[in-house]
Amino acid sequence: LQTYGDFQIDFKNQKLVEPNSDANSNKIEDETPNMDTNFIPKDYKLKFSPDVVVGNPGYSTYFGFQGVTQMQFSDELGDHQIFVQANLLYNLKNSSFFLAYNYLPNVVDYQINAFSGAGFINRPNEVNQSTLYRFRKIGMGGNASYPLNLFQRFDFGFSFLNLTKDNIYYPGTDDISKYLIVPTADYVYDDVLWGMYAPSKGTRMNFEITASPKLGENGSGFGIFKTDIRNYQYISNQFSFASRFSGGFSFGGNSRNFFLGGTENLFNPTFGSSNSKFGASGYLPFNDPEDFAFMQMAMPLRGFNIGELRGTKFFLTNLELRFPMLTALVAGPLPILIQGVMGSVFVDIGGAWNDKFTISETIIDEFGNERLQRNNLAMSAGLGIRSYLLGLPLKVDIAWRNEFYNWSPPVYLFSLGYDF
Repeated sequence: LQTYGDFQIDFKNQKLVEPNSDANSNKIEDETPNMDTNFIPKDYKLKFSPDVVVGNPGYSTYFGFQGVTQMQFSDELGDHQIFVQANLLYNLKNSSFFLAYNYLPNVVDYQINAFSGAGFINRPNEVNQSTLYRFRKIGMGGNASYPLNLFQRFDFGFSFLNLTKDNIYYPGTDDISKYLIVPTADYVYDDVLWGMYAPSKGTRMNFEITASPKLGENGSGFGIFKTDIRNYQYISNQFSFASRFSGGFSFGGNSRNFFLGGTENLFNPTFGSSNSKFGASGYLPFNDPEDFAFMQMAMPLRGFNIGELRGTKFFLTNLELRFPMLTALVAGPLPILIQGVMGSVFVDIGGAWNDKFTISETIIDEFGNERLQRNNLAMSAGLGIRSYLLGLPLKVDIAWRNEFYNWSPPVYLFSLGYDF
């Protein structure tokens, strides 16, 4: 073994670096003897410039492929922002847009906005014929956000809404129009650190209440309370464990339904339930304009149809172990088609009900045998793979439903987006 011997370090004779005699203020003053240093302060002038202008394609589980254009403008100090988002289709009545102005110089952030949204949904009509309906919401409102610290805040909002449901095939036959005033308030806590496809450490939670007093005969009076609590435990080497609990209830004369089942941005969705007590299978479970405007979708409950369970009360629990598989496959000079592969093992348990919660009920099957059938409770388990495909976060899940007496055949789910 070769070494370099012992050394002694002595700081007795150290010297400070001498300043450069040529670099001094007098030289600058000598070279600019006529410079006027009596600057006159002027008022700040508000002038907007573009921050970002983008157009993106997208996919919705409910309405298929979509495109959206987004633009943001702000002043030099960032105290004022204008945000525009639009998805234009034929005319304004069929289009969706969102326009907002944000006032940000103080502790409390303020926003005023105007918006319109439209969605086309197939539903059976009064004689059980498939009919195309246009659901639309148009309105204006304002929001205020008050931060308590870096991780906590209170949000308050107030909106005026006009909700409509139009029969496209037979105009005027069963159209609905309602006017709503909707105040909202919620508390947010979020200190998570992100991993590759989802948070990997920390806690986030939200408590939200939404209400709408009934205005006239065509109004809608209801209240909604929801909570969502998530915790992420980082284990090591990109291993993490995620747990989530969400729940809520709706009250009032026109209380709203929560729809359980499916996962977000699903490419191969199925709607409703084969059990007639929950509604017709194959249709998006929207009947009223409020269903479209507020969209109380509780996900993920993998292996089940979207809207498989519904009710004015719900809970949903998700447990998921996430681990690396082929994370070393990253893009380089030659891009790789699939990169950053992660895996997961999950369990989803949820329930929705109106008055009385029951786990199951006894029915007679097609062979004349008695068996248990799911009522207000649903459970599934499975495996998942996460990867970036051409830069898009792709999720592939294999889920098995618990049918009390056995487990269902595997259900394959393909979706875009990040995990909870």
